[in-house]
Amino acid sequence: MVSDELMDKFKRFELKADSELDARVHEGIDRLDLGARPLWSCLRWGKWVAVLLVGALLLWPYAPRNVAWSQVAERFEAVPYVRVSLNLNNEQIDYHQHMELWLGGQGRLRIATDSQVIYADQGEILKAVDSHDGALATPNQAACDVIRDLGSWQTISLDTVLRAVLQEPLVDVTPADDLDRSVWKDLVMFDSRSHVGSGRIRIYALRDSKLPVSFRIWDTDDGLSVEATFLYEKQPSEAFFTP
Repeated sequence: MVSDELMDKFKRFELKADSELDARVHEGIDRLDLGARPLWSCLRWGKWVAVLLVGALLLWPYAPRNVAWSQVAERFEAVPYVRVSLNLNNEQIDYHQHMELWLGGQGRLRIATDSQVIYADQGEILKAVDSHDGALATPNQAACDVIRDLGSWQTISLDTVLRAVLQEPLVDVTPADDLDRSVWKDLVMFDSRSHVGSGRIRIYALRDSKLPVSFRIWDTDDGLSVEATFLYEKQPSEAFFTP
């Protein structure tokens, strides 16, 4: 058996970074059973077991876990509601526009942009009103394009959302490997390109939940850049989507 002195040293060992990890190391040490071996052999073997055990437990929470694009798309389809905060910019023509999109189940959609709120259902605009006085308004053209391309849905598709913003489908979605090491344990990143043009597209998702959290489009031929954030909030009531 391992000497009492060595076991006592193991039990006094502390990992300052994480008390839960420290407890798991001690639990592993308690389960060690090295059998009847010469003391010098047990000491040497026990030391390397402790080193390997501590090393494995330290690295395990931060080890990268591969996430496929299909998993991200599938996970997104499982959410009943999402809010998308969208910023469109073009420095060449001094164009800046912000949109908030609330996508509910069964094709319900609400968009706030400029000074108006637009309600849509199954790809059809129901009403556009001034956000200040509630008067009828002419729907914003960019919002109309998004509504048209989102179309109707029962479950929300990530590919559809991206295509509605891009005005074209994604092609060649591949994992990217240049993510900053300080956030790599939390995020995965995918690169894509548009079907036409020279735009670069990057999508970020949470590694554990596989939910997309943002995407960027830049270096387009026409100077347009897009930044979007996905927000997973409590689903609003039916009245929120009713004009």
